[in-house]
Amino acid sequence: MTIDENFELKGIMKNYLLSQKDVAKIVGVDRSLISKVLSGKRELKPEKKKILLDYLSYDSKYELETSVDYLRIRFKTLKWFEVIEDLLLMDSNLFNIDVSSMHNYNMSMSYGSIRILRHSENIDMGTLVEFNGGGCREFEQELKDQNRTWKQFFQDCFHFS
Repeated sequence: MTIDENFELKGIMKNYLLSQKDVAKIVGVDRSLISKVLSGKRELKPEKKKILLDYLSYDSKYELETSVDYLRIRFKTLKWFEVIEDLLLMDSNLFNIDVSSMHNYNMSMSYGSIRILRHSENIDMGTLVEFNGGGCREFEQELKDQNRTWKQFFQDCFHFS
């Protein structure tokens, strides 16, 4: 984003979930000035716009690390084998059919601590993929073996659904 007539403070605040107080603190002005800018009564000086844009585009030299410890994702499909093979990229033959079930689902399969639950008739319940802490570590190893990351997996989830 450049500092010109396209600078739209209200949109920036919405996109970055910033309050007037947040913006005022970042650029070093009173909150009342930000209120006046938003109402069109005042303009934010170019150097203040630059401070805000520089702050929002800060590129850290450190990589953010995350650890998923519990995850439950529901897909609106009854085709649980497709979820296993096309999304998890795992062999469905490795999964055991379980007698017990949970969360009002009437069918379940598991591989270690990775559980796949399905309702045989209710498409709204669909197929639930559940990883507890151990399941997350097990699936993390699967992702590593597949040369994928959690981020790629989550992107694949959006494309799959």
